Amino acid sequence: MRIPLKPLPLALCSAALLTLAACGGGGGSIDSEPLTPPPPPTTNVSVKVIDGAIGNALVCLDKNGNGACDADETQGRTDANGNVTLAVPDADVGKYRVIAVIGTDAVDADHGPVTTAFTLAAPSDQNAVVSPLTTLVAQTAAAQGLSTAAAAEMLQAISGLPSLMGDYTQNSTPGAATAATVARTLVVTTQQQNTILAPAVGSPAMGGGVITAAEADAAIARALATILPQIVASASNPAVQAACAGTIGSPACAAAIQTQVTTLAPLTGLTPTTLPVQVGIDRSLANATGEGNSTTAGGSLDWLNFTDANNWSYRMFVSSAAESTPGTDGLVRFRDLRSQTTAGTTVNWAFHGDYARRDDMHFNGTTWANCPLGWQNTQTPRDDRGFTEQGIYCGYSFIRSSRSSVDISGQSMNSVVATLRAYPYAYGTTSYTKWGTSSTDGTDKLVLGAATFPAGSKLQYYANATISALPGYDVRPANEMKVFSAAIQAGGDARTDPAHACNSNEARSGAATVQVTTLEQLIAAVKGTPCIYGQWSVTNNGVTFTSTEPSEWWTFAAASVGNIGTAPTSNNPTTGFYTTNSLIRVAFTGSGEKAVTYYGCKQRYSGAIDNCTPIGTGTYTIETLGDGRVLKLNNPPAQTAALTYNRVFVERGGKVYWGYEDKPSTSQRARLNLEAANALFTQIGIPTVTP
Repeated sequence: MRIPLKPLPLALCSAALLTLAACGGGGGSIDSEPLTPPPPPTTNVSVKVIDGAIGNALVCLDKNGNGACDADETQGRTDANGNVTLAVPDADVGKYRVIAVIGTDAVDADHGPVTTAFTLAAPSDQNAVVSPLTTLVAQTAAAQGLSTAAAAEMLQAISGLPSLMGDYTQNSTPGAATAATVARTLVVTTQQQNTILAPAVGSPAMGGGVITAAEADAAIARALATILPQIVASASNPAVQAACAGTIGSPACAAAIQTQVTTLAPLTGLTPTTLPVQVGIDRSLANATGEGNSTTAGGSLDWLNFTDANNWSYRMFVSSAAESTPGTDGLVRFRDLRSQTTAGTTVNWAFHGDYARRDDMHFNGTTWANCPLGWQNTQTPRDDRGFTEQGIYCGYSFIRSSRSSVDISGQSMNSVVATLRAYPYAYGTTSYTKWGTSSTDGTDKLVLGAATFPAGSKLQYYANATISALPGYDVRPANEMKVFSAAIQAGGDARTDPAHACNSNEARSGAATVQVTTLEQLIAAVKGTPCIYGQWSVTNNGVTFTSTEPSEWWTFAAASVGNIGTAPTSNNPTTGFYTTNSLIRVAFTGSGEKAVTYYGCKQRYSGAIDNCTPIGTGTYTIETLGDGRVLKLNNPPAQTAALTYNRVFVERGGKVYWGYEDKPSTSQRARLNLEAANALFTQIGIPTVTP
């Protein structure tokens, strides 16, 4: 009997067969859908964003390095305590820096709603905390080609802060209060700069392209790193410390910091006019190629002042072809050439901006030596991005730098000089607006007409970092330490005793005459015991100025650590009995072994040191270096952050000298290469340079 087949089951069977074929045996189906690959494995990375704790900050892994949080980058929002956990693909962990974009929808637990947006960052390998301090570390590491550890160590040495990577909002952290005040000063300065620079964002940068907000943020952060000593000094100002002692979020603290920022912000040199130049430079440094070491003779003009053909000065770095060729030690050489002509008389030297300081002695690791004209400095050859890993200047200073160049062949000299003067950074304490001007009156006396730069001319940009330095001292007799007789060094109240040593002719002379021959003699003499007098007064042009009561004379009672401020002194006061300068001094007194006490002192209109008050304590150490002995001061007060050196005292050859040890630092420089410099010299009548 035949059993008829039914069409529908047969159709289902056929469909089943097709489905089975699609699932195996190498078959396929045009109706099949691609399978979604599983997400890559991730690691949870915890991040905390702080000025105070900042809530609702957008935090991301900045994979493309553009300083912004893009939609395809791992990101999240912080909670009210500043915390966020990022699910970072395992392949990306530790590879990219973390940034926090803090908009006006964010809230700071200490300072309230954010009113001006800004961006913070942390290095790729240390991103548990993102703060204004970690931002400086991240930017410095990138700009100088340093590791995070090296950048943090250098900035720590500059600032005197115990750490730049920690969470200073936790009161148990060493130096937390100072770090919090410095961080807040950085944020307020950044916000003020963002407001000032806002008109330039979106405008053309030097070299083309428009300026992004992230590039403005990066330029601000790099500029702040260069003025970190001044920022720390501002945060350590007694008025700021007093206002912020209760809580850093108080209105009084905010007002005190804002007062300091008004002075700090201009020091960055960044304006809507200079930002396009700086962004162009930053791009050039970040993308530098073809800047490797050259084995031809060359040079770079570091600075120029010009009045006329008989009155000028410059600093150049030069090297012959042989010096530019790596030696058997793998290093190349270069020389520092400083030249000055005054009324037609020329002097040349190799060290210090002051010709009289050319013979300063430095310890070079083996012996004490100066840096005479012709001294060969060494460095590793530059790689193809313009980086040199390490250079040794005058045998005592260890540096690292990067360089990029812009071809200025055929460009007018006037336009290039204008670019140099728009460079936002300072040369030491001198604005680049003074490049090429007269050192006599600061006016522009360059007559360049329609002259252009020849082929091969370049404008070079350098990012430099002084990593460390060894001690040095000025050899001139005026720098030899002298003290008064023991009776005067003992100090005391001279107000009611005319026969007191403090009232003697020796004291009235104001000049110490006893030569200090050993560090032990210095330690025994300088004990913080001033002469005490009644109130002093002086009249000038009918105006009488008075001292504090009593008036304490400290010139001999404590040794100089450094002066902060640039107010002049004179024989007659014009605005007050005291200048606005703050004088930091040290005496060898206090509890414990090898104790010192630091003082903040007033400066009398005549320059004398008066009425010091303690600002910190520390210790000293003495070490033998070559045929000399060096006394170093430990735990200096925060106020010394504004100084570019640490004070040391050097004993050599039966004399004791005021000495110095340069602090780590970062700097930016703009220079003309040898071809451009010589063309400019020819135009203005200065002899050209042959390396």
